[in-house]
Amino acid sequence: MTNYIAQGLSIKKFDENRWLVNTQEGKNILLNERATILLTILVNSTNREEAIKAVNERLDLQLTKPEFETLIQSTFNGFGVLKGDVVTHGQFSYLSLKVPMLNARLAGLLAAPFKSIFRPSIFWPMLISAFFLNSTIAIYSFYEGLLTILNANIALFTILVSSSMLVHELGHIAACRQFEIRHGAIGFGFYFIFPVVYADITQVWTATKSQRIIANAGGIYLELIYGGILFLTFVLTKDITFLLVTVAIFLKAMTELNPFIRYDGYWLLSDVTKTSNLMKKSNDALKDFFFTKNFQRHFSNLLHLRWEVSQRDSHLLFYGLANILILGIYITYVLVNFHLGIIHFPELLFSLLQKAINFKLLISDFPSSFLWILGLYILACKTAIQHMVKQVKKMPYYLSHQRLD
Repeated sequence: MTNYIAQGLSIKKFDENRWLVNTQEGKNILLNERATILLTILVNSTNREEAIKAVNERLDLQLTKPEFETLIQSTFNGFGVLKGDVVTHGQFSYLSLKVPMLNARLAGLLAAPFKSIFRPSIFWPMLISAFFLNSTIAIYSFYEGLLTILNANIALFTILVSSSMLVHELGHIAACRQFEIRHGAIGFGFYFIFPVVYADITQVWTATKSQRIIANAGGIYLELIYGGILFLTFVLTKDITFLLVTVAIFLKAMTELNPFIRYDGYWLLSDVTKTSNLMKKSNDALKDFFFTKNFQRHFSNLLHLRWEVSQRDSHLLFYGLANILILGIYITYVLVNFHLGIIHFPELLFSLLQKAINFKLLISDFPSSFLWILGLYILACKTAIQHMVKQVKKMPYYLSHQRLD
């Protein structure tokens, strides 16, 4: 029915119970079986009467024309599936002020030389080998105390570590090129208030599960290879800077495996568990378990050693509880061990900034507690911004406008 459905839609199986709809604008929507049946009927029907008859037969309903219209609007309105529809669902992005640095064509050209190493038969052995090489280098370096050598070239260190960010994003793009997945640009944006580099690989949702895993791990994969090349450079030149960069890149790659922040580890876990919007769904599961009238029943079942929560919700609850537990341990550790450093941290940052401006910044200027305290400040800023955004959205001005969440 061309008077209902937007042009350029494609529908494909996503998993056992869901289908993926891809719009002409590149939006991806997951539908359950009944919604997919409804959409397929709308696409294939030539008129409204034919569509109503088919829907009533396939879904065992007895819809009138007004009820049919209501069903269509309540199911698809706000997703860009209906003709002329304004997309209001799924528009919130954890990145803001995004600025493209390399357009899709240029990013693809730069990534093209690497795409062959993303074939599964090459990817997995090389990923394992690169991980063990880099982890061995890092462990040996710390054990031998090589990281205490302070005559490294800070400018070269900064350039090489910064370059690893581009290498990381090219890894994602190269994987998309290998699997012929449409990709976008590489750009610069802000994760809350913190600058990050990103690659637009939204269409990876249209790939198979194994292809999505490789694409999401592709950034870390290419970074580790980059780190191995820098280590070989250290062996040849004996310049300690290259060794420090190798270790820094490995540590950076390991932090990117954190599944509790929207880094690569988060998307990998989403792929493995086939759970889109993992963070939101785990938070919703926690609220439903602990902060609704169902909690008394859940608590009573636990006392009697009964567990009536579905397997899927159990996984979400475990993920949410693990997130809270790890966060609590981290905050407690930093507050107990670095309470004085927390107070003087803004002063330290100002001092480091002054040294950087005067080209006098050294690695020895960073105390061992720097990253621990920096993480706590980032967490505090993130929480404060989220709270402010929620408060602003409650203001009357937003009541007359499209909500972004």
